Amino acid sequence: MKYKYLKISILSITLIGLSVFSFQQNQSRDVLGIKVRFEENGARFMTLDSVNKLLTVKKTDTTNLLKSELNLRKMESILNQNHFIESAHVYLAIEGNVGVKIQEKTPIGRVMGSPGFYIDDHGNQMPLSPFYSARVPFVTSQVTQQNREAVYSLLDFISNDGFLKTHIVAIEEQNAKWFLTTRNHSLTIELGNQEDLERKFNFYKAFYIKALEDQNLSSYASVSLEYSNQVVCKKI
Repeated sequence: MKYKYLKISILSITLIGLSVFSFQQNQSRDVLGIKVRFEENGARFMTLDSVNKLLTVKKTDTTNLLKSELNLRKMESILNQNHFIESAHVYLAIEGNVGVKIQEKTPIGRVMGSPGFYIDDHGNQMPLSPFYSARVPFVTSQVTQQNREAVYSLLDFISNDGFLKTHIVAIEEQNAKWFLTTRNHSLTIELGNQEDLERKFNFYKAFYIKALEDQNLSSYASVSLEYSNQVVCKKI
């Protein structure tokens, strides 16, 4: 019986030793390179080259590094500080590459100005990209600390509605009232304040469908949703 236990112990120690040796050998190997994958919509605001340059500039270039010298958490932290990145996951692949998964931020509106910027789906400011221009509504009035939340609230409502997302091309605030420009039509929506948005837009959708059926949509200059339970139209 003692011989059996001794045999099992020797076998266990051998296996542990081989595992440690294998791990040390693996850690002493060179990193082959970086493989970057953009999630969902793919690379839009960044490029593979810009990601590699970002890591190189921050002195985390993986070329000629050993696996044991990598600090994956630091690489993730550097990437997650980038204005275009929503989240980044860095890991070591079996074949010897460093894998990088990147989820870019999602803009829902573009503020005009010099410089202009995006507002993302969390209400945060996001810079414009030299590689891609998102097709989102423009904000043609000034965005300040006082009205930033109201701008985000309206853009968020529009971005979560399939019809409005493709129908509204610009929003503007004038004296605490909101005016919306529609796509492919010389039609302005006079929204008024942002109270009861769902009811107001339901009234607008009903008007829009009826005007399309009557083939007279182009004869209207504006549609006011400011008043309770009614749509006030102005013809050209």
